[in-house]
Amino acid sequence: MAALIDDPAAATPGWFDAVFAAAGLDGAAPKATHAEAIGDGQVARVFRVTVEYEGDRGARPRSVVLKMASDDARRRMTGAARQCHVKEVGFYQHLAARVPSAPRCDFAAVDAAGMAHTLVLADLAQARPGRQREGLSPAEAKAALEAIAEAHAVYWQQTPLTDAWLDTRTAARWPQVAQLFRGVLPAFLARFGPRLPPETAALCEALAAGFVDWRTRLADGPRTVVHADFRADNLLFTDTEAGPRATILDWQMTALDAAEVDVAGLIGGSLDVEARRAHEAALIDAWHAALCQRGVKGWDREAAHGRARLASLEGVAMAVIASMLVGHDARGEALFAVLAERHIRHALDHGGVALLATAR
Repeated sequence: MAALIDDPAAATPGWFDAVFAAAGLDGAAPKATHAEAIGDGQVARVFRVTVEYEGDRGARPRSVVLKMASDDARRRMTGAARQCHVKEVGFYQHLAARVPSAPRCDFAAVDAAGMAHTLVLADLAQARPGRQREGLSPAEAKAALEAIAEAHAVYWQQTPLTDAWLDTRTAARWPQVAQLFRGVLPAFLARFGPRLPPETAALCEALAAGFVDWRTRLADGPRTVVHADFRADNLLFTDTEAGPRATILDWQMTALDAAEVDVAGLIGGSLDVEARRAHEAALIDAWHAALCQRGVKGWDREAAHGRARLASLEGVAMAVIASMLVGHDARGEALFAVLAERHIRHALDHGGVALLATAR
């Protein structure tokens, strides 16, 4: 059986032979591998590994994606502290088999401390990545929401696991998150405030004061498995005659929560402001219709729209917290600025501070 590895150099032919055998993929033994870095995220490294075989490869892939914890000490610690590696491995080990929009996973392991993990995933090299800064097209956003609806519907109003790795986001969590939000808010406003709408400080300060009531209200409704970082950078698209089809990556924030966290997160953060204003209602309708088609009952359209509006504040909260907790370079700084502006304008368009009154 293959062991967890923390260095791409350890992804040897012998290691992949054990991985593929354990995954039930028959074929010739690998004879050579070549790893190429294709991504360096906030908490992880990603490589494309091409595999050569001794003979007929059979069901074994020509290439795979290898994902490991970041080799940057601060990012690795951040990933461990937020249990990113534990959550993503848990998702692939326990939940992904029922989520068609997740990529195939041939291997998933994490160490006891949650500091290192290894994933071997299907290589979707022909798919195109979502464009976070440029924004998704309305058709791409619709495809993404229909894809996440598959996960939402499967686990709607269920508790799929009681394992410790799954963040159940109970009421006890929100005072701690509120304290964190208040703690990082001054630094966020100092860094990003000049680039954001003039109402930003008032909105964020009101959110800091009413955080627990708002978040408790948002959680008081149907719950399901959520991605919780649902945005363009974590999507791949394949074009079909029927339109784009989305595959959802990076399940490292998997949790049980209100599904609208994902809906508002994508709509608010991954479309440019004008496109979002023009298409938001239709996109929420598409997500709601996809839920109903997959068997969810008793969740009406008006409730879905109302809770999606309330969830627009989640994007503000996460933009503030994530931008202050994760180390980033100039590119990352620009990305967080874009996300913050989009999410803040999203919340402002739905009433801003007035949204908090609906949470009481």
